[in-house]
Amino acid sequence: MSRTSLVVSCAVAAVAFAGASAMAQQRLLASQERHGYGFGYGDYRYDNFSAEINSWFSTVDIAPNLEDYSQMLQYDAVMVQIREFNAVLTPTEKTNLTQYIATGRRVLMIGENPSLWFSWNNDLCTVAGGSSTNQESNGNYNVANPVPILTDGVTTVNIPNGGIANGGLNIFTTNTATLWSGNGTDNVLTMLDVNVFEDDRWNTLDGGVFSANVAKWLGSGGGGGGLVLSLRGQCPGTITVAWSGATPSRQMGIVYADNTGSYTIPGGPCSGTQLGLGTRNLRLVNTVGTGSGSGQVNGRAGTGACDGYLQLVVVESPCSTSNVAQIP
Repeated sequence: MSRTSLVVSCAVAAVAFAGASAMAQQRLLASQERHGYGFGYGDYRYDNFSAEINSWFSTVDIAPNLEDYSQMLQYDAVMVQIREFNAVLTPTEKTNLTQYIATGRRVLMIGENPSLWFSWNNDLCTVAGGSSTNQESNGNYNVANPVPILTDGVTTVNIPNGGIANGGLNIFTTNTATLWSGNGTDNVLTMLDVNVFEDDRWNTLDGGVFSANVAKWLGSGGGGGGLVLSLRGQCPGTITVAWSGATPSRQMGIVYADNTGSYTIPGGPCSGTQLGLGTRNLRLVNTVGTGSGSGQVNGRAGTGACDGYLQLVVVESPCSTSNVAQIP
């Protein structure tokens, strides 16, 4: 793809991304407490599950809560682990999760038995679009509703002491593992049992296969709800342009303008595609590959780019565009 093919130009270079490199893997934010239960990314009961997560994410960062929405937007997926007995999500966390889910990025939320985590389970399910019950699942359960990736190679799992959801799509014959529509793209998974993912049950029935599938599902979503652009850094200085939800193995343009608007590309393979950018200093600043659908590039932004806007355009049929993001 070239400047001509997108038919956007400007005489003044506003942002330079020379020498930038794209990353094919994604970034995960794991919200969890160090409560000593051993269930969580990097914890001693989750060695196998953590290794599977590492195979899909280039970066995994841990946060004790989800109070900072701007922090959440820096990541391609979020995993929420159980907290202390009788824990709840704060109103801010509920709002932040709801907004994050609406971007189409994938979210895994983990609960446990309702005798000690009923409110927690209910909060997770409420954010996802349903509720939970005070009933428990305890036994071997077969796949009830096959789901691509999640149930590949899976017939039966053992759930020793989990919660049960109301609503969503039950994956097994008990509604402990539930896929929710989220923003309409099935990008939310609740698992109301921490034990399925633990090392001791990795070889129990298809527990290990399902756990590996969950890690793959979380890391291969590419945003789920379309092309999502997020920016990190401070201008003037180094800016990270991150994306998720792109079609893999395509060429993508990073387009800059001083203002927002409704510019329509007049020619080339993306002819007729409407951008959310205006025409002031409108230009194509870089082209990159979309990789596996998620990645990032780093570059220096000069003073002329500060407070300007970026948008991504993927060359396909029809061409897809991201949200418009203002350079911080």
